[in-house]
Amino acid sequence: KKTSMKETISKKAGEMFLSLGFKSVTIHDIAFEMGISPKIISGYFENKQSLIEAAVLQLTAPTANPSY
Repeated sequence: KKTSMKETISKKAGEMFLSLGFKSVTIHDIAFEMGISPKIISGYFENKQSLIEAAVLQLTAPTANPSY
């Protein structure tokens, strides 16, 4: 399965939130780490809160490759 840009962004955000904390990571930080424009992230996520929610859901979801 090809990973969508939205999933890629939320995965990177989740990694950064876990290592640096929610409050200290900005949309600009995530975009910089990914080598993309913050506007791209804004196109997928309305605000930082919605990105945090997506990242948490992705981090807590069962494996992306279930064995069934």
